[in-house]
Formats: sequence, C-alpha cells, structure tokens
Amino acid sequence: MLAADAYELTDPRTQRRVLAILNRSEGLHAVSNQVLLRLMSLSHLRQFRPQDVLWRAGEVATSAWVILHGAVSVVGTAAETDVAASMAIGVAAVLHGQPFSTSGLALTDVTALEIPQSAIHLLAEASTGLRRALRHTASVKGYRAPAFVDEKESDCVEWVVCCVPAGWSESAFVGRLARAWTACLPDRLTVVVADPAHQGAPEHQAGDVPTVRVSAVAVPTNDAAFAAALGIADQAYLLLDTGACTPAPRALWRQVAEKVIVLNDGARRADKTGVPKRAVVVPVERVPGAVGPLAPNAVRIRMDPFELTGNLTDSAVAGLQRLARSASDRTVALALGGGGAWGYAHVALIRAILRKGVPIDMVAGVSFGAMVGAYYCSNGLAGLDVLVSRGGEFHRWLPAAMATSHVIGLLARRDLGNLRLDDFEVPFFPVATDVAMGEAVAIQGKSMSFGVRASGSFPGVFSPTTGSYPDQHTSVRFVDGGIRDNVPEAALLAAGADLLVASNIVPMPAPQKPKGPLLGLPAWRYLHELNPLGRLQDAWRSTFILFHSAGESGTLSADVVYDSKPNQFLATSFTQAQGIVRAAEPEVEPIAEEVARRWHLMVAKAD
Repeated sequence: MLAADAYELTDPRTQRRVLAILNRSEGLHAVSNQVLLRLMSLSHLRQFRPQDVLWRAGEVATSAWVILHGAVSVVGTAAETDVAASMAIGVAAVLHGQPFSTSGLALTDVTALEIPQSAIHLLAEASTGLRRALRHTASVKGYRAPAFVDEKESDCVEWVVCCVPAGWSESAFVGRLARAWTACLPDRLTVVVADPAHQGAPEHQAGDVPTVRVSAVAVPTNDAAFAAALGIADQAYLLLDTGACTPAPRALWRQVAEKVIVLNDGARRADKTGVPKRAVVVPVERVPGAVGPLAPNAVRIRMDPFELTGNLTDSAVAGLQRLARSASDRTVALALGGGGAWGYAHVALIRAILRKGVPIDMVAGVSFGAMVGAYYCSNGLAGLDVLVSRGGEFHRWLPAAMATSHVIGLLARRDLGNLRLDDFEVPFFPVATDVAMGEAVAIQGKSMSFGVRASGSFPGVFSPTTGSYPDQHTSVRFVDGGIRDNVPEAALLAAGADLLVASNIVPMPAPQKPKGPLLGLPAWRYLHELNPLGRLQDAWRSTFILFHSAGESGTLSADVVYDSKPNQFLATSFTQAQGIVRAAEPEVEPIAEEVARRWHLMVAKAD
C-alpha cells in the first residue's frame, strides 16, 4: 500500500487502486475503465485527521468516498464496524440521492478520494455510455435507475464528430466509419449530415446506416429536442458529417460534440476548430507514416485517403472497427505476464478468447509475454502458430542469449521482419524496467526487436538492453519488465483499455512438506540449515513465489484474470511448447467464457 502522501490522481498506481475498488462497487462495476478514469479526474483527494467526520448519518449523500489509506469507523447502526483502506462508501446512496444511514469517523490519518455527486452528474450529462451503463446495472439488479439518469431518459444520444486533415474527405470517412461501426456493434447509430444546400424539413434516407440530412444553419441547442424533432431520440449515437460545410458553420456544429475523433496522417494534422474542451478526444493515426512516437491511446488505421471512395482492405475495415470500439468505450486489452516457456499458456488464452468472438484491441507484454504479443499483433493467429513451432529453436539459442540479449531481438526480427512498434496496427506495448529509475516503462518509438529484447533482459542471466528514450538524449538501461511489473496492466489503462484481461502465468510452486533434520539436536539443526541443496531449493521456490505475487499485484485493476496453476513444466521447457499450450487449454476456457460474458455486457449497454 502507498504511503499517505504518495497518492496522486495522475499516478498509475493510484489509478489502479481506485479502479480496483470502483469495479467492485454496486452501480459502477459495469462501467468501463476509461469512463471511471474520467470520473476519477473530476474527483478530489482529501486528507483527514483522527476524529474528523467524513459523512454524517441522515444527511443526503452528496459525495461517495474511496478510502485509500488509514481506517474509518462506521457508526450509527447495530452492526458498527471499522473500515480499512481499499473500500468504497456511499456509491449507491449518491447514485440514488439517498441519505447516509451511518456516520464515518476517521480513526487514523486518512487519505480518501471524494467523488462528488456533481462529478457523476457532469460525466453522465456528457456520456451516454455512462447513462446506459447505469440503467443496465439497475435493470439487472432490479432497482430503479438513479433519478438523474431517469431525468435524461429522453436524451439517449451521444454526438460523435470527426476531424480529418486536408486531403481526406470527411463525408467519405464518416460513411465508412458508420458502416464499420454497425457491422461490429449492435448500436442504434444515425449519420446526421449538415448540408448547406438543404432547405426545409429534415430528410431521412434509408441505407446500410440511417442518414438524416438537415440544414447547415439548424445547429441544435438541445440534444433531446433535436433528436425528438428528427424522430431519432432512441438512437445511441449521432455521427456528424459536416463535410459539405464551410469552416464557420462546421465550427458551430462541432460545439455539440461529446466524442471527437481526431485523425492525423503523418505531418498532416486534423483541423479541430470549434471542438469544445469538454469533449473526449479519440486520437487516430494512420500507420505507417506517423511522424514521431504515437500517443499511447491512439487508434491506428492502415488506409489511404483514396481508399475511401473505393474498396477498403481488410486491414482498413479492422482499423475502423477498432475505432468504433474505442469511440464507444469498448476496447478489449490483454496484459501478458512474463514467465519463460510458461508464456506459451498465453497462446491458449488468446485462441480461446478469439473463439468466443471477442476482439482484442491492444496488447502489452512482459518478457516472453512480450514475445507472444509481438507475434500476435503482427500476424494474428498465424503468428502464434509460428511462435509455437519455434519452441525448440528458442531452447537451442538460450545459451547464446545469456551472452548477449541481442539474440532475443534477432529471433523475433527473423520471423516478423524489421518492424517498428509504431507500425503495428493492433497497438503492442512491450514493458521493461528502467533499472536506473526503478520504473516500468512501455517501450514506444523503437523497433519491435528492441522492445522485445528490453522486456526480456532478465538481470544476471541476460545482458541488459541499453539505448535512449526516443524523444530524449537520456541514456537508459533496461532489464526484464517482470522485475517491476510482471503483468503490465498499467500500460494498457494509459492506452485506453475499457475491458482489461490479465494473464499471470508464473504458477505458485506446488505445496510440499519440508524435511527436518535427522536428529532434533541443535547441532543437527544447524547442519540442516547449512545444507546448500536446501538453500538452493529455497531460492528457486522463493523466486517463483516472488514473481507470482508480483503478477498478482499487477492484476489489481483487471476485469478478468487468468492465474496459472502449478504444472509439470519448467520455465525453460521451450521444447515442450505444444504441451504447455495443450495443458493450459482446460484452464483458460472458463476465463475466456468470463471475458465473453463481460464483453457482451459492454455491448448490451447499447440497449
């Protein structure tokens, strides 16, 4: 647990702890991680001294509390109790505008996150996704939706605006995105075309995606009234097309935006004139061709402007579908932990998730988990097949890797080519440890082989990976990412993960009964403790206990966790890659089913 003064809302450790608590809170557990992070940004860290009152019985709840450090006494009921850190208090009361039935009194110095009701209201005002999630949770639990959500019942739309650079047709891009969106998600979506040449009443046009053509001067001042007037108040999303507008009316229309898709094409930047500050920005980069390192949360598409009027490639369609999931807060992310050959269990997990029809939008990996991520993100399931077939070869090259970790990168580059991390369509983040600073770092702006090598440079076994940060002249020394963060979920939260799946594949050693000395005399016990074989076994078991525990702490804010069980394989059993995959298949099946359940729950929010 962090010290009382170490909590910062911009610190990934604080964010992970708060997310883990909110994800267990009734009323918020079905809300995506990115929406919860926005809610967190509207909240406040508060410090309390012993005997300070956090909330009082009988007062209408205007704030919920997340206890991060210290202890609080909950008094006023027959079952009075003390609440330690890692608890959320008052979420349901705030959502429903109910009074507190207890009082909260600080027993020690307390650090708490105050979530004002006004923050939830403000976010719900701008986020149809949050309103739908709260309604869906209420229906599942069998209680009325929060009053402030019911008040917005007629406003079931979220405006999505697209900003594109010169050379791209906004209308063509919106049309292609709309078709890709409805093909992968069951959302009720309508394209609203602001047309300077249109006069009179709105014109409804049938097609793959419903379209409404309106006058360019009819800029809405009230979403609900506008949607009702058009007869589309039951839509989940309105996708705005101002491609025929001149700059002035386009800027006025953009004021309705709640989500803004900003497409950049290399050095050509999108024009964002008129975009309101309150809007959530979804950055999009065309790859390859991006200038400089990509933002971690950028959606990547592989398409050219001329494709918009012709046939789209499969890659372009997949990119637009990833964009639709990102714009609707439904990205699925996979954090793959380190653990040598045990990492082949990740292969079984990925295959099982994809069989359930769940997309994977981004991957972060540590050590051999980074190797799995590289092969999957570059070539999909075919890449995983190649990785499994290379098990024997990895085993043969292991001694050479002990001399120089360059071998790790060379093996990946031989199969995947001289790729750069910014060229991957499915974002891939190999995570290493900056050993000088003691921090986990998601490698960006480098070659794929550098990232995989840095993530797997286990100290004392393989040589470190040295270089510099892409945008700095500062030298850096990377070692295995598992030293700091063996399941790299923090990198994925920063990249925009909504549904986070974590895979911790270092198993706890199987329990065993320790052997005592032959005789109970002090001298025999002393000799028993000196036994070098016993000490070596202690070191071996302790190492895997340490890495398993580090993996568990790395899954703190994950929505679904795969925790590998003890098995007959060793971390060096690369020659048994197929066997490791087969052994993991029964274990990962229920995990994949839970991922599918959570995914379908996210999709159901559209209704």
